[in-house]
Amino acid sequence: MPIQGNDKEIYDALERFDSNDFLKFARTHLQLTNREIQVITKNNINNGVDEQQFQIVLKWMRQNERANTVEKLKIKADSFF
Repeated sequence: MPIQGNDKEIYDALERFDSNDFLKFARTHLQLTNREIQVITKNNINNGVDEQQFQIVLKWMRQNERANTVEKLKIKADSFF
């Protein structure tokens, strides 16, 4: 996976969100469905909220690896707040 080197940057970008804000962000700015979010959350139920959020971002990044970058994540986060 080419995005592994960006793990810290992803976690840093996610620090701004509480869990309710992040779920809204994932739906509205990352355009993930409720079903996609629920599956990831369920699959990572024992890993904590930070890891669930991280996996949701990875799902978004994998949908289009060339376009969905950490920099784009940061821009989307800025526009959310």
